[in-house]
Amino acid sequence: MKISQSYIIETQRCRLRCVSLEDIPHTFSATQYQGFNDGMLWEPPTKEEELIEPYQRSIISWENGEAYTFTIESKDSKNFRSLEGARLCAPTINISFLV
Repeated sequence: MKISQSYIIETQRCRLRCVSLEDIPHTFSATQYQGFNDGMLWEPPTKEEELIEPYQRSIISWENGEAYTFTIESKDSKNFRSLEGARLCAPTINISFLV
């Protein structure tokens, strides 16, 4: 199953869309909070540029139909809410959140 990068899911309050480079400052900011990275399999980045490679991996996974990472934003204001990752690994779907 492959999903186009232009695919958008809309709910009553939110819009879920493919991640973009513009999301990196929000993601970086979240990783700087004490305890946010506890239990994650990575060390927090020390600069925003360190998040470019994970972003690129997300895009490649999306293009290959392997995994889809969505940005969740407010429908009315387009304010960033979080990142949601959905990894399709037959026969299961794993969902994770970065708030």
